[in-house]
Amino acid sequence: MTDNQEVHICEYGCNRPAIIQFGNGKGKWCCSKSQNSCPAKKERARLKSIGVKNTPPQPIETNKVCSFGCNKQAKFIYKTGSLCCSDDWHRCPGQKENISARSTKIWSDLDRRKRLSETQRKDLIAVAIPVTEEGKVCKDCGEQAKFFFKTNNRYCCSDRIERCPEAKKKTSIRFKLLWKTSEFRQKMFESQDYSDPIRRKKLSVSLKRWCKMHPYLVLLRGKKISETIAGKSWEELMGKERFLKRKELMRKKMLGKTWIERFGFLKANIARMKSSRKLLGRKETRKEILIDMSEKKKDHWSDPNSSYNSKEFRLKKSRQTKKQWKDPVFVKKIQQSLHNSPNGPERQLIELFKELELNYKFVGDWSLNINGRNPDFINYKSKKLIEHFGIYYHDKIVDLSREEHEKERIDFFKKYGYKTLIIWEDEWINIDKIKDKILNFNVE
Repeated sequence: MTDNQEVHICEYGCNRPAIIQFGNGKGKWCCSKSQNSCPAKKERARLKSIGVKNTPPQPIETNKVCSFGCNKQAKFIYKTGSLCCSDDWHRCPGQKENISARSTKIWSDLDRRKRLSETQRKDLIAVAIPVTEEGKVCKDCGEQAKFFFKTNNRYCCSDRIERCPEAKKKTSIRFKLLWKTSEFRQKMFESQDYSDPIRRKKLSVSLKRWCKMHPYLVLLRGKKISETIAGKSWEELMGKERFLKRKELMRKKMLGKTWIERFGFLKANIARMKSSRKLLGRKETRKEILIDMSEKKKDHWSDPNSSYNSKEFRLKKSRQTKKQWKDPVFVKKIQQSLHNSPNGPERQLIELFKELELNYKFVGDWSLNINGRNPDFINYKSKKLIEHFGIYYHDKIVDLSREEHEKERIDFFKKYGYKTLIIWEDEWINIDKIKDKILNFNVE
């Protein structure tokens, strides 16, 4: 390029140096000899075609023959004006012959094939070049070769080497021998990405297909697995690092979800049945099993990363529990299972009511349910409630101050026309004060 020569930029928007001007020196400058090869023009055409359906060929009645060389009577006309014997020009025999002849001509160009094979990196799948010469045989099975792989320097009967029947058998034998070595298995496990949803779906589909094809082998495999994993934990079988990774993945998937929401009704019921069978087969007594389960629950609650300690899980459980306590059938079941009589402070209050000659009845055994909540004592005539709050639950576990907790309880029962008095456990230090509090409340 001389100093006097003017440098032009492609006017289609790719900002590359232009090499040609269309329209005999009067049109736009372009970076390519064909404007359809310009990257900017290509991208605009792609964006323009998104969501736009191709115009289907229209039926036509004419005596003209197909434009693609099959000499049949044309039945359809395309948007471009071409006539065809079929509604899809790929099905036209003439067009098929044209494509085949064009492909043969392209692949018979040895220089082009050489350039293409040199551009392929070794870690990519080898390009299958169709073979036009006769007398070439497959390296594995000895059949007539149909393709040549430049990167592997071999002929094959298929467009993929692993599809050749003999190559398949050799690969299977080699893989089985390698799989017997623990080092190879460890490498395979470490190289897998268990969080990839596409890979998991593919594995699931292939495994289901294999199980349908080999039901007897599935039984044998199940027996072998049960023998090898008997008495071992998942941490021992998988290794600590892989086990923790899998546990974290499962925790994220299960976060704030029930088994039915995560796996569906059928799978969740099957899992419950399996767990109940395991419990039936255990040698420990029921007491030992309950202690073991209690320890596991404690571990879950003490772990800050556990789903039990997430806000989503707690809110969901809270909503579910409130809904259950509004169900009279559920409340009745709980009432029958508790068989609870008044506790110590509640018995003291009953004696106090007798002494003060007040008509308050104990209903803390869920014999009264006010929209999912159960007060301790009620006076039906005056519609007044008395609640006894223990310090351990109502002061420590409930995440509210005393004033907020009292207000929330009083306001809730007020909606249903009840007045409420709350007595705290630490107020029993002064019984006279409790008497005065109850009498004043009863007079109101």
